[in-house]
Amino acid sequence: MRLREDPTLTAAPPVVRDDRQTGSVSRDDAGASPAARSRRFVAGIASLLCCIALVLTVMQPCLHVGFLLDDYKHLDHACHIFHGEGTPAQHLLRALQGLNFCWHSAVTGQTDGLTSFRPAITLSIWADYFLWGMRAFGFHLSNLLFFSGCAWLVGVLGWQLSNEKSNSQAPNGNARGVLTGACAALLFILYPIHPEAVAWMIGRVDVYCTFFCLSALCLYIHYRSVDSRSALVLSFVSFLIALHCKEMAVTLPLVMLAAEVLLAEPLSWSQLPLRTRCLIIGGYFAALLFFLIFRAAMIGSLVGGYGSTSFKSVIKALKNFADGPTLGKILCGVNEEQPFASDLLRTAQYAGLVLAGGAVARRFQSISGRRITVFLMLSLLLVELPAFQVWHIYPNLVGSRLFFLGSSFLCLLLSAGVIPRLPLARWSGRQSISKYGFGAFMSASPLVAFLVLAAVWYLALQHNMYAWVQASLQMEGLKQQLARECSASPPGTQVVLADLPQDFAGAGLIGRPELLRQIMDKAISGKDYNAKIVTVERPLPGPREFIYSGLLATISSDPQCYEVLHWSPSKGAYSRWKRPGGEKLFSAGSASAQPSWTIDEPSQAQTIWLCHSRQLDPFSLAWLEVTTTSSIPAKEIARRARLVWRSQHQPASWIDYSEGPFAQESCGKLLFIPSRYRNWVMNGTISDLGIQFLPGQYRVSLLSAHGADSNQIYPLVELRQSSPRSNDLNQYVMPAVGRGDRLFVSFDARGVRGASGVFVLISGSDVGFADLPSNVVPPPDQLVLHKELPVSQGIFEIPREIMEKTGKHQVAILARDGSQAKGYISEPRTFLVRP
Repeated sequence: MRLREDPTLTAAPPVVRDDRQTGSVSRDDAGASPAARSRRFVAGIASLLCCIALVLTVMQPCLHVGFLLDDYKHLDHACHIFHGEGTPAQHLLRALQGLNFCWHSAVTGQTDGLTSFRPAITLSIWADYFLWGMRAFGFHLSNLLFFSGCAWLVGVLGWQLSNEKSNSQAPNGNARGVLTGACAALLFILYPIHPEAVAWMIGRVDVYCTFFCLSALCLYIHYRSVDSRSALVLSFVSFLIALHCKEMAVTLPLVMLAAEVLLAEPLSWSQLPLRTRCLIIGGYFAALLFFLIFRAAMIGSLVGGYGSTSFKSVIKALKNFADGPTLGKILCGVNEEQPFASDLLRTAQYAGLVLAGGAVARRFQSISGRRITVFLMLSLLLVELPAFQVWHIYPNLVGSRLFFLGSSFLCLLLSAGVIPRLPLARWSGRQSISKYGFGAFMSASPLVAFLVLAAVWYLALQHNMYAWVQASLQMEGLKQQLARECSASPPGTQVVLADLPQDFAGAGLIGRPELLRQIMDKAISGKDYNAKIVTVERPLPGPREFIYSGLLATISSDPQCYEVLHWSPSKGAYSRWKRPGGEKLFSAGSASAQPSWTIDEPSQAQTIWLCHSRQLDPFSLAWLEVTTTSSIPAKEIARRARLVWRSQHQPASWIDYSEGPFAQESCGKLLFIPSRYRNWVMNGTISDLGIQFLPGQYRVSLLSAHGADSNQIYPLVELRQSSPRSNDLNQYVMPAVGRGDRLFVSFDARGVRGASGVFVLISGSDVGFADLPSNVVPPPDQLVLHKELPVSQGIFEIPREIMEKTGKHQVAILARDGSQAKGYISEPRTFLVRP
């Protein structure tokens, strides 16, 4: 239903000017008086200050978050630049030397598998450290200020896109544009899945990239609206800076091309010749091409990112965008590891749908509105394309940073339908809402939906920031606890960390041994504690459910071990850990199956418990072999059977037992190898042991079960240096050797049945062996050595040519009888060859 305009409401027509060079007509921006431009400038500054004030109010908890996870990797070099004694001139000299590091520091891949080039971010961290030192408050203040700038630019872009011809000719069209921009900025500030980008210091890669991308786009629209050459230059510079912040900016030239095609007519841009327009847009593409060539030379890959970058893998990774749960979190995502009212989520979804419907109804009233809507939707899709490799937003909102830039266009789309299409000027009580009837209600309903959505988003935003505040408190307590333990340990001993805290509800803590060394370094902690701390956390990235139990047993029994600490997520702190005792062997059953040990065509998962209330030593009981009779082959049963157990200190879960490995078929029997499962070895003695069978059309009976230590299924292996460092348990975890140094492998496969010799396997740089025991030799492209030895026990020296290959390598032993493998590959041992 269309509303009649009130004849008593009038507005002055917009000021226009003739462009004598192009023959086109531009709006009042170009012809505005100096006083009008001054008022507009003051209004812009005032709106920016309002954004800053609102952000500091809403996101205030972020200022109290400390440094977490990857923050320390990026802080490490800045600390070494400014740390130590020296005159201001010496500090400045080190800082100038560090500028070169900014062009190389963002090249990663050794710790988290990421290959990237983001020198502008490194430079920003360096600058913040110069101003604030190790005070996290200053770093987060910078994040919030740039976030405020992003919100303000979203508002500016909303105002620019609201100046369509159909709107600019209507009464109070400019006022509607201002209010639409304000609504877009407010939605962007309240958007609930922003905390990962804003509350995490290194999340600035997305905040800064978005700021400069939006700057480039707003300045380009301003250039095309008023022919300001300076705006074009600034837009180009902003684009270059955005490229050096994060790879998300690579699609910005496509967004500008879409703007040229879709926005020129709706926004009444000057009619530049086609050749001129192509040259301008082509300049952005040329800059992008030059950047990609330079970036490829720096990181050795055109695509980079995570994992393989072959054409086939790229096409396969594009399927990530079909992830339904991720798409469901875009309208209102909350951290599911913390309780949140489901009714509020549904309310936000309904409000969002009403708001989107209002936006469509308003925009699609004119051709120009439809073009602007298509531009926003297309831009939203384009800016998300660079995230194709890792496009997932997990239940704890890890990965939500990937939608930070895209959220700006989402907020712009939603804001288009907020302001009713009723006259706004000279509104008085004499003009009752009844005059406009049902049409007024339909026009105002998106405004109500906007208010509801903003309220729910605010609550969800506060909910999602909680994890980052708590993670910061845990990290601070962790550093203090480790400092106390190191100070209390006697000389010549070390504190062993059985694991490292990964996160708190998605907010990262430490995660990797490399970050632990940086955190406990003198430059960050004030004192070097690294010599007193050893961690058996995996040296190479991999699933956290696994641990090298043999390595932990060796280290914990060494006299140099002062104590072993185990991270307790429930306490948010380390607890003392002791190796559990209990029975070393396990045996149950007899030649005839017990009635309770039979399952017949289970319709749901069923568990046969082999024992209850026993005291089993998980370190000594490394494997379990089960004899069965069944209606289908043993290989089929193995795929349906998994080991389950209950432990003395089992963490709380939605099930009352821990799940372990599925069975492997071995000589017609079921073989389970749980020895590398973290929840098998770290939670005390095993009290209950059972086998869970999945649903299916089969019948199975258990006859007997027995288990023992690992010697009978895979060899023992250790690394030895020719000149080991005294009083350092790292010689067990990951000995660091120089190129050309000597390193030896000690092995013993005599316990493996049928072993007459061994295979010595050494992986390539930064390549790890399988997490679970395997009897399959890795492919040749993953190995730098595959050598047969005719003895089942001995010492083998790693060849010198391998000791010339820098990086982390793993050594493993596999027993053999002739050319046939026997048993399973041993626990790998890792060594580092320094450059």
